[in-house]
Amino acid sequence: MAVERRSRPALLATLGGVSLLVFLLISLPARLLSVVTAGFGLQLINPSGSIWQGQASAVRGPGISLQAVSWDLHRAALLWGRLGAAVEAKIPGGFVQGYLAAGLGGNIQLEDAEIVGPLSIVGNSFGVPLSGGEISVRMSFLELQDNWPVAAVGEVRLGNVPLGLPGAMQTAGVGSFLASFDQAEPGDELVGTLSDLGGALEFAGRLVLSQPRNYTIEGLIRARPDAPDELRQALVLLGPEEGAGRRRFSVAGSL
Repeated sequence: MAVERRSRPALLATLGGVSLLVFLLISLPARLLSVVTAGFGLQLINPSGSIWQGQASAVRGPGISLQAVSWDLHRAALLWGRLGAAVEAKIPGGFVQGYLAAGLGGNIQLEDAEIVGPLSIVGNSFGVPLSGGEISVRMSFLELQDNWPVAAVGEVRLGNVPLGLPGAMQTAGVGSFLASFDQAEPGDELVGTLSDLGGALEFAGRLVLSQPRNYTIEGLIRARPDAPDELRQALVLLGPEEGAGRRRFSVAGSL
């Protein structure tokens, strides 16, 4: 009995120490997260709350500008040497939400991610001027290496995109398009299937993304019966028809 009485205070002291440690960890201020995010080239503006559940008025980095950011850090991810959190944020005219995980090597993975907003946010990120149109991204999985997609499962929808084929005027109409991805493992190339969702153009093809930041878009394209004449004339520049009024379309470059 004497041994039991002596061990009880020691047990209580241990439990008290563990409780204090947990309290201190939970209470760590959100500003300490800035040290971690700086390693990924991200700057937290006016962070508040705790490191586990907090907010920031903005997050900025290469090609990234988010406002009203909130996060819920998942403790279990830290056991695997990763920073993982459910994140919500606003962008001009839209929003971003999903689960983000970042490893020590700089790779970033997104799960159940959704981005909705004006198409101009894509142009601003890559330095390409775009006006008009909307973008909707829904990815069950996306992996980035050096801020470049190497694996993806999901889709990207572009709506009411102003068509600017070579030789076409501003009145050449609009189109809507879909890019679908089903590649869960990273590789040298990320390949997506392209199709149209209505508008002035019919299009079917594929998108190939490869390092370092290269892209290729290729497929068959033709104007719909109600497409503007300016667009039909522009399509002639793509080359001869290959059947049913379709012409081969290909463009490549780097971002």
